[in-house]
Amino acid sequence: MSKYYELLKSANDNNLPTQIDERSGIDLNIFRELFQAGFISAIDASSSDDQCYLDVRITSAGRQELQNIVSKSEPWWKDFNKRVAILTIIVALLGVIAAIVYK
Repeated sequence: MSKYYELLKSANDNNLPTQIDERSGIDLNIFRELFQAGFISAIDASSSDDQCYLDVRITSAGRQELQNIVSKSEPWWKDFNKRVAILTIIVALLGVIAAIVYK
């Protein structure tokens, strides 16, 4: 999956370091995009020559985006409502029975 997904997933699982900077091993460009989009909240402790973010947390918008990314990668039938499928099968069976009986 994408680096966006990995970073949001890590934030959701509380697996991010307490301080995000160039030594943390996290892509700061991707982190900054997610931060500016409102998917991640953090304290911007950057200086003029160094980027640093503290107290990183995922926001509710970030959780929703994470769910959107996951749902896009799942097969279409995962979202298919099982009740609709069962109702369709029952109606089809009744149709077959009616066709046989009234033939």
